[in-house]
Amino acid sequence: MLVAARNDLWKAAMRFVPACLLFALVTRAALAEAPPTTCETQRDIPEMVDCSLFHLGKAERELGDALTVLRSRFPRTATQLDQAQAAWASYRDATCYYVAYPDDFGRGSESVLDELSCKKTETRRRAAELRKMFSD
Repeated sequence: MLVAARNDLWKAAMRFVPACLLFALVTRAALAEAPPTTCETQRDIPEMVDCSLFHLGKAERELGDALTVLRSRFPRTATQLDQAQAAWASYRDATCYYVAYPDDFGRGSESVLDELSCKKTETRRRAAELRKMFSD
């Protein structure tokens, strides 16, 4: 029983650590204004990840801009918008994690690229949906 509990704890930690690292990298990339030089070369996985993080950060800024407009246009429902956004972010993260890691044993270096690509696509889709709400 102790071995099973330790294995469960290990699995949870292995999901948490990459998520924290990914968050730190996304935050760093989100602050960048110009694409990194690695977007020109993309010679290896780390350069591809760096470029993907930049593009995800750009999509996150677009989403943030759309949310800001909606909050200012409809201030009485800002709390509901924030709750909906939090639920959407959880959905996106879970979906993209599954897309990149359909089983717990198939995690390769390219899986990170799949997850980042999924998050970028879903974030842009969400930003477009929100912009449509205030353009009608």
